[in-house]
Amino acid sequence: ASFTGEERQAQAIALHCALQLYFKTDATAWWKKGTVLAQSFVNSAESPRQKQEAVLLAAKIYGDGGQYQQALELLSPYIGGQDALSLSCRFLRCELLTSLGRLDEAIQAYGELAEICGSFHDGQQSQEVVALGDRASYRQGELLYSLGKNREAASAFALYRRHYPAGSYRDAALYFNGEALEKEGETHQAILQHETLLKQHPTSPYVFSSMVGLVDLYKKSKEVKNKA
Repeated sequence: ASFTGEERQAQAIALHCALQLYFKTDATAWWKKGTVLAQSFVNSAESPRQKQEAVLLAAKIYGDGGQYQQALELLSPYIGGQDALSLSCRFLRCELLTSLGRLDEAIQAYGELAEICGSFHDGQQSQEVVALGDRASYRQGELLYSLGKNREAASAFALYRRHYPAGSYRDAALYFNGEALEKEGETHQAILQHETLLKQHPTSPYVFSSMVGLVDLYKKSKEVKNKA
């Protein structure tokens, strides 16, 4: 058992070195070395949790190298649970689907993950699960917006803000909600989103863009009043 533990530690150090060399030199040979080491990490796992952690790590490495399908196949048996590790595998699957351009699948998968994370009672939620739900919920709205599905994106961003009032992407959700609503002709609602962003997040990187957007929105609002 001691030898196995030392062997895994050696593999972990070698893997770390290979990845550092890959990111520093962008040499494919080091990435390939990393995938071999990651697979050996999976094969030498002694417990189910250890194996799942190794699979998550290996899938991330495959994804970094653009081997998205291989990463998805590796993750497939480990996304059914509702513990933090399984949900992390599920989130990575969503990211891989996005990288593959399977955006409709990714949107659905992000929504399902956000719902699962949100279904935990507050006292049972670990910080990791909360963070996963936070990211998944926002990413769903972001992808909908990128596809021009503005009405659905606005609903997703509004839902995000209700479920995660202290979320990491509150300012971004307000900004893109405003942009989506403007594209749908909802001028007054769009103004409200941008004004809320300026009031609640005065140091946000989206502040300048919101101020520029508000100038156009105020003009549109005035034109509508004049026509009325």
